[in-house]
Amino acid sequence: NAENDVKENGDTNPLSIAATRLAALEQAIERRYFKHPFRDDKLQIPSNIGTALAPGEVPTDASNVEEYPTKTPAAKLNITPALRTWRNAVAGVTNASQLSMCMTLFTSCIAWEKSIMKVFCQMCRKGDNEELLLLCDACDRGYHTYCCTVSYM
Repeated sequence: NAENDVKENGDTNPLSIAATRLAALEQAIERRYFKHPFRDDKLQIPSNIGTALAPGEVPTDASNVEEYPTKTPAAKLNITPALRTWRNAVAGVTNASQLSMCMTLFTSCIAWEKSIMKVFCQMCRKGDNEELLLLCDACDRGYHTYCCTVSYM
């Protein structure tokens, strides 16, 4: 909330708070849910399982990718030059128009077609009962808890 943002950086400017939240939102999204140019297409994560590749995706040059440390030591993310530039732009916004442009670019680089709202159970082929739908971490395919049975020996 806004009080926590003010406590963290001491800034009460709404523009600074919005930029901080936008940057935090980007950090919270897994890299596999980004499209080019925010995602390195040479990552080991199979990003196209169960979905069609988004049009216009072009692999980035691996030599232009840097390792970005996070709070979790085991979680190292590949940062593309475009994402690095976007982060610098968000950090340096001085007006609402600049922040709006950053938000527009950000939303256009999210693979919305991989949304959980479009997941169907692989067993019954239904998309109902989302609260009982489990998603595979590796491929994002869904299975209802009641459709999967464990065989006991």
